[in-house]
Amino acid sequence: MGRKKNGLIHIEEFLTKRLAHKIKQDLTDLRIVKESDLECCIYHHLRVFLQDDNEWRVLARRYSPQTGRYPDFLIFHKGAPRVAIELKWNRGRISKKDRQSLGESISKLGVDRAYFITTLIDKPYQPTQKTKIEMERLKEIPIALGLSGSELERWKDQRKKFKHISGDDTSEKGS
Repeated sequence: MGRKKNGLIHIEEFLTKRLAHKIKQDLTDLRIVKESDLECCIYHHLRVFLQDDNEWRVLARRYSPQTGRYPDFLIFHKGAPRVAIELKWNRGRISKKDRQSLGESISKLGVDRAYFITTLIDKPYQPTQKTKIEMERLKEIPIALGLSGSELERWKDQRKKFKHISGDDTSEKGS
């Protein structure tokens, strides 16, 4: 059986359409209750998507000497970085730091696309004003939980049970 080959267009389609749906379902099902869970779920879904194509690699928190930063994910094709991803929990807009990190991934690492993925629990997303090059290469993927009222309160109560189960009582930004 031949291996499935993915092109950058397939990766983009997965990230912008299918991954967002999977993450929203993971949020709804409380598989994700904080940013580290988001990272694990996205890594899992990317690995499953790319498993039949050994030309692509997903690496998490990979230090880049060219930028001096640690993008949450770098996706490599044949050893070259092609996609950079930054993740955030319940962030209503891209921060200056994340925008700089993704911009440097484009300019200094030469990635073709940079993605900012954020979950939205109870706030709207404010799209970023972009430069011409950012319009083509920097993509924002806000993933809204989509619950309100009593449904949202029930979800938050259930989340608290999972979030604090191991004694983790540290607060998160935007939680």
